[in-house]
Amino acid sequence: NEKQKLMGGLLVGNAEDYFSLLALAQKEDLGSKAPVDLFLGGSSEGDAEDLADDAIVCLCQKVSKGEIVAAVKEKDCTTIADVKRCTTAGSGCGGCILATGFVPKILKTTLEGLGKQAFTGISPLFPFSRRELFEIIKVKELRTYEAVVRECARVGKIPEMEKALAGDETCKPVVASILASLWQESPVKDGLKQLQDTNDHYLANIQRSGQYSVIPRVPAGELTAEELILMGTVAKKYNLWCKVTGAQRIGLFGANVWQLPEIWEDITYGRAAFESGDGKLKVSVETEGMESGHAYGKALRAVKSCVGTSWCRFGVQDSVGMANRIEQRYKGFRAPHKWKMGVSGCMRECAEAQGKDVGLVATTKGWNLYVCGNHGTSPKHATLFLTDLSDDDAIKYIDRVMMYYTFTADPLTRTSKWLENLEGGIEHLQEVVVDDKLGLCAEFDARMGSQVETYECEWKKVVDTPELRARFRQFANVDDRKYGDLEWTKQRKQQKIVVEDLPTVIGPAKIGKHMADASWRWVDVGPASAFWKNSGCAVKVSKTELAVFHNAGTNKWYATQNSCPHKQLQVLSRGLVGMAGDTPKVACPIHKNTYNLETGRGISNAGLNLATFDVRIENDRVLVHLPPDDVLDSALAREDPVGNADCNSCGAQQKLDW
Repeated sequence: NEKQKLMGGLLVGNAEDYFSLLALAQKEDLGSKAPVDLFLGGSSEGDAEDLADDAIVCLCQKVSKGEIVAAVKEKDCTTIADVKRCTTAGSGCGGCILATGFVPKILKTTLEGLGKQAFTGISPLFPFSRRELFEIIKVKELRTYEAVVRECARVGKIPEMEKALAGDETCKPVVASILASLWQESPVKDGLKQLQDTNDHYLANIQRSGQYSVIPRVPAGELTAEELILMGTVAKKYNLWCKVTGAQRIGLFGANVWQLPEIWEDITYGRAAFESGDGKLKVSVETEGMESGHAYGKALRAVKSCVGTSWCRFGVQDSVGMANRIEQRYKGFRAPHKWKMGVSGCMRECAEAQGKDVGLVATTKGWNLYVCGNHGTSPKHATLFLTDLSDDDAIKYIDRVMMYYTFTADPLTRTSKWLENLEGGIEHLQEVVVDDKLGLCAEFDARMGSQVETYECEWKKVVDTPELRARFRQFANVDDRKYGDLEWTKQRKQQKIVVEDLPTVIGPAKIGKHMADASWRWVDVGPASAFWKNSGCAVKVSKTELAVFHNAGTNKWYATQNSCPHKQLQVLSRGLVGMAGDTPKVACPIHKNTYNLETGRGISNAGLNLATFDVRIENDRVLVHLPPDDVLDSALAREDPVGNADCNSCGAQQKLDW
């Protein structure tokens, strides 16, 4: 046929062409492509111009290429944040606005067509690339976010320092990550905690119920029977859902924010007990404690291994021993993105090491080192870097590769994309870390050595520090506790949250400060010292949850409903505050929808709006201007679900007096 149409296809191995092929399959013809361009080593990857204007580039929000182009031309969008605000592209899963998606490419080509240059900084408040910012912080030995802002302002790169001090949900986590990479700064430290997204802020992954997962480190996937009993006991005690993860670890899901220090205490000290109400199960365990698995951080997640010579008749090297050694070495190391490792004991590759950021595959002479692979939305086979290495040499070169990646990669860029964009590619990487062409190897070695020597378990730090532990409260003003925002139901063998999310609430807020009258009064919600500066806390008034924020950019206090209208999860208080131009804002920690703290209007999605209330500080007390309780509750309150409250000893106070 003269007009050929792509009907379908099966991608094997590298699936990074998926979105390009999907867009092409929705067209009536192949455009400028020939069939040979699409398979057997060819690529569907093309310029953004190859897409028709009606091609859908954001599957979640059904946003077309034409809408992106129009936003750039007609609404003066120059950044991804602008495009997201004007079109909602990227406000779902976010895949389309990553480097592998079409939105950045369309933005870049459209701006170039208008004679403009695409913005390359990490945020409008920080017009630097991550690499430039990393070098500034390293050379100047800056240790705090405020010092970074002031140094950048000193050289004229930040025109409005107060706004930069408030930051936003993009630049603050980047600076925090760099400080952690360079100086091993703990994310729970005051001053850094406020920079973290909710996962690093609370040292656990937030789930779609507003609750968290707890995943201890299981080096090389090797667990003792006592550790299994410990995790089972903790799961029963707090009524948590259990699953073996893809990283050869055990995840416990459904922990509430106020429970986290109690759960970590049981796990890190290795002591827990449980007795069922019917008396059929009674267990008490004391063993060596377990550490944080950093499943929440842009850090080493886990090292997957096969059993190697420990048991396997085909193994040629001790893969479990090597995997354990490197996981103990790199645990807690913060990088531009999460990274994973694998160690296989023979060429059969059961640990899938060639699909990891760093992989070791055993040979009869040592280890073959593979780098810069990953699974996920854009799978990439790792590249063979060096062969037949000894244990020590393998570790030396892993140190250097990961340090060079940390020095030079863009924010949230996996090692595979970093290598693709690295000038000179794999040959240049070998010159840097093997031949020491840039003279950086001694610094790489020293910095990794410092990382190993200064490591401490972040969970145990909280458990042993009363002032940090006190921050894990459900509400700043009352001792009430809750068990998430979704009901639990039995599925298969366990109780878990229901499948259905709460519906999105679109439209104006039901109440707000614009409706204030003589019946409204100022309600004391606690001392100012109970609230983080440039951050948020939840409070409860009658039956209503509110979020109270301090914003350093305006040096003002704000109060809103605690429920994000998108999924109605009452977690806004855990979002990152910042500035959008002159507008104080908060970003929801679930899907990053942003809101104007002054007016409550949605920034990223105009259909989503918050109730807002005035706040003032009087005698070091935080006061919120609110309507009578019945009016407030009728507009914003809802009954808390039972959730996983049916557990023994969940609210029991614990002491470190073993």
